[in-house]
Amino acid sequence: MKIANINMQEGAGESCCKSNRQFSYFRLPLRIQMYATFFSILFATLGLVSCSTPSRNLSFSNSNEAIEECRAFLKELKEKDKPEINSFISDMKYWGQLSDSAICCIRKDTVQKPHYFPMSSFSHLDDSIRTELTRLALSKERSYTDVLQLKIELSAYAEDTSIIAAKSEAEPFFNALEKQAAFKDDKQLIAKYQQFLSRTLKNGIRKKAELMDFIKEEDCFFKGFLSNMHKLSSHSLSEITHSTEEVCALIYQNSGTPELTSKDAVIYMAMRTNQRLLLNAQVCIKDVKGGRAKQATQYSAYIWMVSQPFVLIDDFGLALLTESQMATFKHVAQDAQPTINKLNARLNTKEKSAFVPLLLKLYIANY
Repeated sequence: MKIANINMQEGAGESCCKSNRQFSYFRLPLRIQMYATFFSILFATLGLVSCSTPSRNLSFSNSNEAIEECRAFLKELKEKDKPEINSFISDMKYWGQLSDSAICCIRKDTVQKPHYFPMSSFSHLDDSIRTELTRLALSKERSYTDVLQLKIELSAYAEDTSIIAAKSEAEPFFNALEKQAAFKDDKQLIAKYQQFLSRTLKNGIRKKAELMDFIKEEDCFFKGFLSNMHKLSSHSLSEITHSTEEVCALIYQNSGTPELTSKDAVIYMAMRTNQRLLLNAQVCIKDVKGGRAKQATQYSAYIWMVSQPFVLIDDFGLALLTESQMATFKHVAQDAQPTINKLNARLNTKEKSAFVPLLLKLYIANY
């Protein structure tokens, strides 16, 4: 809902505007460039956002009315303190509707007035409202469950029919992966994992069936690695990491053909990443509960891996979560803070992890 990302839709009529809320799902370096290209092609056009809402009048006849409503909302926020998460989410939703409507109205308003700059006024109000929303978000202790609820209820793509259809097509494949066993030979795991990646790079991936075969076989090795993660802290994984990046880049480079469409590449790779992030966090939580994470060098890494899904699974990723993955995500959210508290205690860290406040700040800044 950033100002720069909201554009008038040509020919859409005077009462509608286009909210082009795009969040980078592939935030890691290996994905970000390819993802930006494919995502803009596949899902750049979102549903139109009406400039009015039945719950509150947001049909403005001029930019001054829009600015005044923003000021009134800012005043309301300043009078609030320590809202429950449901109330806070309602305020976030309303600000999303109000800001879209205000920008739409301001850009339509062609009446020029001396010393009156409505977009500049809106920009200042936008900053102030985000500051107040951040204050309210942090005015009481929040949980990872609160963060997940916020992300789910404010997801920009929850009702995007093209994404829902694409997910439905791929969901049986990923449901089957959840039942797939891990690679068992822990002594040869790292070597065979690297051999698999090297072989994939040599043979290439040019068809959808080959992409699915890669994801399926990789899943076995990844699960095998996770089941032995607590024992592999001394092993270098840089070669596997680098080779995985190369395979991901290769998949995107070879997509855009009838045999491997750009849509299939983005959807399947995004759902693959969802599954890996959640499985990684789930195993970390189990390792900590089971007392298998015993080395100080592991604790900080485990804290980050438990928090990763909340950082890297954004609106687009949320829309692609299967029913089973969503259930897993909710369980991870419930267990995340107790797990991190245990790890902080082992690190002799008196201060609580600041991940939840940071996640809330980042979300509000980019909403």
